[in-house]
Amino acid sequence: MAKCFPNHNTFFLDTENHYEFHELYLHLCGYALNFSVNFGHYRNFQRELFHSKRVNMNIRISQGGQMKSKSQPQQTWWNFFRESFIGDLLTNPRQELKSWGKCLAIFLFLKAYVVSAYVIDGSCMEPQLSTSDRVVVNKILYQFRPPKLDEIVVFPFPKNPAKDFVKRVVGMPGDLIEIRDGRLWRNGKAIRESFVREPIWGHYGPRRVPKNSLFVMGDNRNNSLDSRYWGFVEIPKIAGRIELRYWPLNKLGYLGR
Repeated sequence: MAKCFPNHNTFFLDTENHYEFHELYLHLCGYALNFSVNFGHYRNFQRELFHSKRVNMNIRISQGGQMKSKSQPQQTWWNFFRESFIGDLLTNPRQELKSWGKCLAIFLFLKAYVVSAYVIDGSCMEPQLSTSDRVVVNKILYQFRPPKLDEIVVFPFPKNPAKDFVKRVVGMPGDLIEIRDGRLWRNGKAIRESFVREPIWGHYGPRRVPKNSLFVMGDNRNNSLDSRYWGFVEIPKIAGRIELRYWPLNKLGYLGR
């Protein structure tokens, strides 16, 4: 869960607290994969049953017999799932465990190299991100290109790499960054930022962003511990970009730029 330290007022994304969420996500992925496979079996079963009824009906009609309705056991959804999941595990546990192993491997690969889900807890990125917002982080994007200005990125906190921080990129390598007169200045020009709600307190710089590094800040500038206090972030240490918010549903939307 992403939180704000009470004494530092900054976000961090604690991946350890996401274990239960990812475990639930793993189960859902597994059920989805199993459903996609077994649903095909179910449709085939229904088609074969329908075909066999038509064949029997044609045979009886050709022989001049009368059709008599016979009560046959109905294949309900509950019976189908019970036979598909529980039955397969009991009758062929080795194959079933092998399928779950594949699901686990796919999930771990996606989590480590492609996407991860996080929960925000704090006010340091408001108004863009708020407490209890759930977001998806794209981990593969920066394998193909460097971060860009205004993108919201995730990275290990330089003072404690066990924790992940989320901030917005406001300075690229070679940029001259300064904070004065309540505004952010980049390369001598005042930057207009619609998501910043109030004038920025204090003064910073001017300082030039080193090569292969970024200057990052929280959107809630007066309630954020960022590059003004602990320095620049090396680009290779950027874990990914926040791509979208999927919860709450009334705030569902794409956050990548």
